[in-house]
Amino acid sequence: MEEQFIKIVMELLNSVRETLETKYNVREELLLQTRTVIRDCGIAVSLIHKGEVDKAIEKLKSIESTLTSIGDNLSKYPELAYGDVLIAYQEYVEVLALLSIVKNDPTILTSKLKDMNIPAISIVNGLADLIGELKREALESLLKDNVEQARKYLKLMEDLYTLLYDFEYPRSLVPGLRQKIDVARKIIEDTRRIILECKIASDIKSIMG
Repeated sequence: MEEQFIKIVMELLNSVRETLETKYNVREELLLQTRTVIRDCGIAVSLIHKGEVDKAIEKLKSIESTLTSIGDNLSKYPELAYGDVLIAYQEYVEVLALLSIVKNDPTILTSKLKDMNIPAISIVNGLADLIGELKREALESLLKDNVEQARKYLKLMEDLYTLLYDFEYPRSLVPGLRQKIDVARKIIEDTRRIILECKIASDIKSIMG
């Protein structure tokens, strides 16, 4: 009886070990893939800020290829969709949204989101982080003495903040969002102050001739 029981348990554990080994290997692959996506999204954002949009779009193709592989892995083990996996999707949303704005083409964001099956929390947090990138665009506009364009970016930041602020859900459903919204409010206030100071300086310069 004891020998038969041990034999059954051994077979059971061998089966479990095989399953866990496969899952572990997928998890390790996901870690590498997500790090690649997060790094490449950072590169794409920097390219957009530099005005090198075509290069950013090329980088986006590489990002989407990796995300497709991530999606394939998650289809086998959806429980691995946490941590850096969600952050990778979040960074992708941020790139798409920023690209949509600078290209003045909202369909870039909407069409891609439908194709890539992005987790809801990554969409929300990605849009929250976008506010910081819009500040960078506003500052770039000010460096070019384009106060009106900077104001447009500020208005967009404020509108986005208002939309996100209404997401009154438990932290467990939207982890990290409240903190991002608090940070966004400070970013908006700082951007508004900088634009006002630049406008005042410009007016004084005009008066002084």
